[in-house]
Amino acid sequence: MSKIEVPIWHKEVLTPEECSSLTGINVKIIRALGQLAKMGKGNFPCFWIGNHMKISRNLLLKWLDEMAQGHYDLQNKIAERLVVNAEKQKIGRPRKIRST
Repeated sequence: MSKIEVPIWHKEVLTPEECSSLTGINVKIIRALGQLAKMGKGNFPCFWIGNHMKISRNLLLKWLDEMAQGHYDLQNKIAERLVVNAEKQKIGRPRKIRST
């Protein structure tokens, strides 16, 4: 049985890689924006199924229009720095350190 390939511009939900090829934005930036949105620190139009990030194509196009109108800067360094700072605030038990 062969898998049916649907063009990206017809899909309603995109993966980060498909979003990157559609928009030209680096996958690292898309993933960082998704992590920020997951932590409530951003407005990137994504949702999560388990550990897999999915992006709504229609909301993505609206979001891109808003970013372009506001002249926002989506630099990789800024997004990565925000994710690193947010990850430092993780709640839970620290990992066990094994002695060798």
